[in-house]
Amino acid sequence: MRTLKEILKQRAKEAAKILEDDALEELVDVIRFKISNEVYAVRDKYVREVYPYLQPTKVPCAPPFILGILNVRGAFVSVVDLGLILGLEKSELKKEGFILLLSNETMEFGVMVDEIEGEMKIPKKSVQAIPEGLNVLTKDLIEGVTVDGLIMLDGKRLLEDSKIVVREEV
Repeated sequence: MRTLKEILKQRAKEAAKILEDDALEELVDVIRFKISNEVYAVRDKYVREVYPYLQPTKVPCAPPFILGILNVRGAFVSVVDLGLILGLEKSELKKEGFILLLSNETMEFGVMVDEIEGEMKIPKKSVQAIPEGLNVLTKDLIEGVTVDGLIMLDGKRLLEDSKIVVREEV
């Protein structure tokens, strides 16, 4: 008769077996949202918070894609029109919209979105390369596209893009 220790050791070995690559599918946690009629997602590790619509305060002499600034718990945060950056028509500020606060170690800004579809997990291998015919001015901000048309934004590049980060003095 086997001892309890032997039984537990056998169970631990079985639980520790490496699964076949086909059985193991890496999932990516994303926040899914809409801008205009396009559906986008960004990895949730770059999303600090989601706010209901807040009217940003306009900033004089700012580029057209900067909608203004918000006071978020005592810190001023820029709000950008991501649709304009991605080559879509200028977004209308909608009171039923949301602001997605994107953040990493060095940068933070808000992105105006029309609708938040929620948090979800998508298989990493379902994100494919950007199709050739995709009419986007800044393809370097896109990680890929899924079969169902979800456009995966590259949160890291978005937060570090020199076209978005404005460091000018007036």
